[in-house]
Amino acid sequence: MEINLKGKRVLITSSTKGIGKELAKVFLKEGCKVVITSRNKQNVNLALEELRQISSNDVFGLTSDLTDYNSLSKLVNDTINLLGGIDVLVVNSGNTPKEPSTMLENSIEDWEHATRLFLLGPVYLSTLVSKYMIEQKWGRIIFISSWTIKEPQDFFSLADVTRASLIQFTKLLARELGKYGITVNVLLLGSFPTETSIKTLHKIAQKLGMHFDELWNKYVIDVSAVKRVGNVEKDLGPLVIYLSSEYSSYVTGSYFLIDGGTTRAI
Repeated sequence: MEINLKGKRVLITSSTKGIGKELAKVFLKEGCKVVITSRNKQNVNLALEELRQISSNDVFGLTSDLTDYNSLSKLVNDTINLLGGIDVLVVNSGNTPKEPSTMLENSIEDWEHATRLFLLGPVYLSTLVSKYMIEQKWGRIIFISSWTIKEPQDFFSLADVTRASLIQFTKLLARELGKYGITVNVLLLGSFPTETSIKTLHKIAQKLGMHFDELWNKYVIDVSAVKRVGNVEKDLGPLVIYLSSEYSSYVTGSYFLIDGGTTRAI
């Protein structure tokens, strides 16, 4: 099976670092035109410098905030102006500044911010983009989420609660958009080491009074069936490329666990 995504126009949110940036590399290597985003202009410029080593003419950067609806509207308009359309939308998000935190440590303001970041922002953005995809009778929408919405973890209370509803949204949006050749899916990721995730784990280790290495082995490596962490290019990238292709036209309204067998939930 040969997948050809050359020329596909891809928008990836929160993509100047970590998983988002690594996915941008995957798409660029497939010959796609890619727009990356961050709230921070300096992060955008640094990421562009790196990504242009792969493809100097096919990657663009914009500042945007998933919690700001006006910012998202501008992002869509600017991306359309840059690329002429959007074929693939990958909705990735950063972390809330409060986490790691337990339920009783969260204020109502923390919940409001998390809901905008993990649910309302993605809902609003995908609704905007879907209008353009309907016109072109083709599109792929992929939400990046976490295995922990299947098995909620104490210190990820904000993300786990607010992200869980995204699966229901995906199911409903997929049913509405299917007749237009648009698919909508969610990826539930396991442990893919990034600068941010490592910092979060250090904070959790401190809260629990554990050495980082002890926490890493007990809560990251040992709970995985394959006893290792994930690699975006090898473990996640191929699935994202498949879901972005013509071959996935019958795959929609679904969620996929890419967690090395970590979750035991059905």
